[in-house]
Amino acid sequence: MNLQLLLASLLGVCFTTMVCAAGPKTRSTGFDAAGQFTVEAETPAGVRQAVLEISDDLSAGAVWRPMIAKDIDGRAARVLFRLPPQSGPKLFARVK
Repeated sequence: MNLQLLLASLLGVCFTTMVCAAGPKTRSTGFDAAGQFTVEAETPAGVRQAVLEISDDLSAGAVWRPMIAKDIDGRAARVLFRLPPQSGPKLFARVK
């Protein structure tokens, strides 16, 4: 096999792994003036979707449920998720 082709393939796999490992980073959370819970996150280049997930448990085996998904075009972006006012148990939120 051509050594240059092998090296190019290996670099492609490494780059893809780095992009997949670098997920959205939450920048702020809180309630706005209308009482909506907001979560703002930055996504690195290469990410095609940001998903707001919720859970009522923070243990290692917790189940996170997707609530809102936003498709993005692969450029680095800042996404803002807004949830309507909730009445009920407390939930945890994350962007993935």
